[in-house]
Amino acid sequence: MTSSQKQQRITLSNGRHRGNGVVWVDFAYKKDIVDQLKAFGGRWSQSNNRWYISKSKFDLHAFFEEFKKSGFIDYSQMKSKNQIEKAPARNKKKAVEKENINLPKGYKELLDQNLTAKAPKKPILITLLIL
Repeated sequence: MTSSQKQQRITLSNGRHRGNGVVWVDFAYKKDIVDQLKAFGGRWSQSNNRWYISKSKFDLHAFFEEFKKSGFIDYSQMKSKNQIEKAPARNKKKAVEKENINLPKGYKELLDQNLTAKAPKKPILITLLIL
C-alpha cells in the first residue's frame, strides 16, 4: 500500500440491539467488507443503520484474523466497560420509610385479620385520619 492510499478503518464497539448484547461494526461502505462480514455472521440493523455481530458469537481474535487485510481494526471502544450501552432504567418507586404510629389497642390486629382474609392481589395503602 502506498502512502497516497488511505487504509479502510473498521471500528468495533459494544452495544445493545433488541435487548441483546452486540458488537457494532462501523466502516465506510465497501462491498468486499460487507460480503466478508456476512460470511462472518454479521447482520444489518435497519433501525440503527449499521452492521452488528451478536456478542455471544463474537470472537475478537477471529475477527482480527479475518479482517486485518481489509483495513485498520479499531477496537479501543470495546475496552471501556462504561461504553456498553445499557437498556433504559425502569422507574422504581422509592421505598417509603415506615413510621412508628401508636394505634388504638386492637386496631392493628383487626387490620391484619381483614387483610389476610381478603388476600388482596395488590398491596393496599391504608391511610389513617386522626381527628
